[in-house]
Amino acid sequence: MIQVVTLGLLFGWHFSHVSHFIGQHQKSYENVRIILNVHPDEVKIREDGISIRAFNNSFDHQGVQAFIPLESPKLQQSFQNNSQDLQLEVAGNLGPLAQPTNVNQFDFRRIMYGKKVYFNLNKTQLINVRQLPLKSYQAWMHHWRKKLLDRCQQFAEPLRSYCAGIILGEQTDFLKENSEKLRNLGIIHLFCISGLHVFYFIKLIEKIGIWLRIDRETLFTIQMVVLPVYFVFGGGSTSLFRAITLVLIKLVAQRLRLNFGGGVEAWCIVLLINLWLNPFVLLQMGGQLSYLLSLVLISQSTTSSLKISFKLFLIEIPIILFSMYKIHLLTVLFNLLCVPLFQA
Repeated sequence: MIQVVTLGLLFGWHFSHVSHFIGQHQKSYENVRIILNVHPDEVKIREDGISIRAFNNSFDHQGVQAFIPLESPKLQQSFQNNSQDLQLEVAGNLGPLAQPTNVNQFDFRRIMYGKKVYFNLNKTQLINVRQLPLKSYQAWMHHWRKKLLDRCQQFAEPLRSYCAGIILGEQTDFLKENSEKLRNLGIIHLFCISGLHVFYFIKLIEKIGIWLRIDRETLFTIQMVVLPVYFVFGGGSTSLFRAITLVLIKLVAQRLRLNFGGGVEAWCIVLLINLWLNPFVLLQMGGQLSYLLSLVLISQSTTSSLKISFKLFLIEIPIILFSMYKIHLLTVLFNLLCVPLFQA
């Protein structure tokens, strides 16, 4: 009881602090001149400019979403070829993210809040661009992620999109189209709960370690370093955070010989960590499906694929209907075919 009250007070204070911070930023500022720091893999090339999400700015040191028109094709190509962090000096109108104007309209603001982006920069004018040196580990990781994304662009479809999407977590037009098909089939949630690629990644490291005759202590250190690095390379999605953090906690528990009964305790710790880092994680459909359905898979005692599929179907119905207003009647059948694969 003391633990519950303590956690409730701690998280209540934290959420109140975040809410107060956001409330202070619900103002508009015209003709401001600010400096944005942008990772190279956060620059999206458009037909008439670039779309960026800055991880830091000189105004409030938070993320900013902006579209910067570019008239010069040469300048646009330089952004495309860049693989280092950029410091952009821009001018424009700084204001809060737009709220939905119609009932049940897609809430883009909620998605961006989950990425710690509270401002949108409009009527933007680019004044100056400067490359930042590769001094930090984070800068190096985004540098190599951009290099890998550029390498993926040399492949033909669908290999290009599968490589960029599955390995690096980058959404392409091809993947968006297929994601819509998965939503229509009612199995998109399986990709929210899947830790399959993380599972095989860990097994690959173990196999290589055994083949190279690396001792357990060194192998443990390698896994603890490589997994957070892959979180950045993999795009940093909610499902990837959950899967990687869960594996890290289990590795530490095995190392310290702690017993996390059935994995539910580890799941709770991961959720608390994610809520502390991102209080909006459970306000998004991906976060709701990722945590709720993974809890079902962790806590279920039956091994029957039919029963598991039916449970997943019943739990996902209100979430998907609330967000998408439709559900496929054959979802249970599709789950029956796919759950054994994703349950790993």
